[in-house]
Amino acid sequence: MLLPVAAFSGWYIAKGLPTKKSINYRPISDAEYYMGLSFVLQNETDKAVGHLIKMLEVNSETVELHLALALLFRKKGEVDRSIRIHQNILARQDLSQILKDQVRYELGVDYYAAGLLDRAERVFSDLSNADIYSAKAAKLLAKVYEKEKNWLAAIASVRQCNDSSNSTCSSSQISHYYCELALEFIEASHFRDAADALKKARDAEFNNIRVNIIEADLLIKQNNYTGAIKQLLEVSNKNGLYISEIIDPLIRCYDEIKGQQNDAAVASELRLDCGSLHASESHVAGLVGTSSNEAALAFIEDNVKKKPSVQILRKYVTLSQAKVIDPEIKSSFAIINRFLDNLSDKPGAYLCYSCGYSGSRLFWQCPSCENWASLKPI
Repeated sequence: MLLPVAAFSGWYIAKGLPTKKSINYRPISDAEYYMGLSFVLQNETDKAVGHLIKMLEVNSETVELHLALALLFRKKGEVDRSIRIHQNILARQDLSQILKDQVRYELGVDYYAAGLLDRAERVFSDLSNADIYSAKAAKLLAKVYEKEKNWLAAIASVRQCNDSSNSTCSSSQISHYYCELALEFIEASHFRDAADALKKARDAEFNNIRVNIIEADLLIKQNNYTGAIKQLLEVSNKNGLYISEIIDPLIRCYDEIKGQQNDAAVASELRLDCGSLHASESHVAGLVGTSSNEAALAFIEDNVKKKPSVQILRKYVTLSQAKVIDPEIKSSFAIINRFLDNLSDKPGAYLCYSCGYSGSRLFWQCPSCENWASLKPI
């Protein structure tokens, strides 16, 4: 509460100075000043805020002080007080349109922080056509639609934000919105719509590996295991950090195609499609025609040196342990595996490269800073 103290002190000192601006202010008495200061020192913030608002009449010269006070409360998590101040400012009839838009934007941020999404949506929708705040309002309007899982509206808002600010930096955001839409279609068994959403997600950001992972899941549900393997191998080519996330579905695919097709035919098909992804022909051929565990183990061995991580090593040890017959060696593998399990289960297995959040599971959107694809295995 240092800001209110400074505010009271500043106004008390300045009230006697005969400047042109000061003639617009209602004179502040010593009693009013000391009463407000007393509220602050006794940590009676509600009374202090009310008293300050009452003392300092809102006009073009005091509004910045009110906005600063509201921001202080919002940062402290006292959003209700911030809302009160912004609503009090907007009650004035003589504010300029620019100032009014600024206060409305800040009020919209208050509503968003308080979880009052319907109110925030109304404010940002109105401001999305304002000259100065259109881009910022559209950006936060997309976040509101994101919370409401209205993905198409969120995509439209991000595109409006890009149009307003001549920026294309939100292509990743759009791609993930289409991924979310695809997941909803898959859940409803609307596979054609899901495939269309994934195509749009890939068009928005080609290197979004989440598209490949979801598409692999979609193909598995349609019993297209060879196609799913292609998508999963593409993940390893795009970003080796995520190899641990694709091992289990790879094993399932290898299990499923056993006996369904001629091994040589499957290997040939995978070589043809994966050659453009710089995948080794001998490696792809080796994956097919072996047991599922051996295929996955060979896959990890080819990649673990490129992008080692706790998650990948954990998968490697688990699969290696299954191959061992000797009880002593098997026991040693079990000890290593328990140690790696403990590391994987502790917060820190995944790290957000934007805000530093760490967790034990992968989120495509960071729970802390809400950025997309910023959480990565370490």
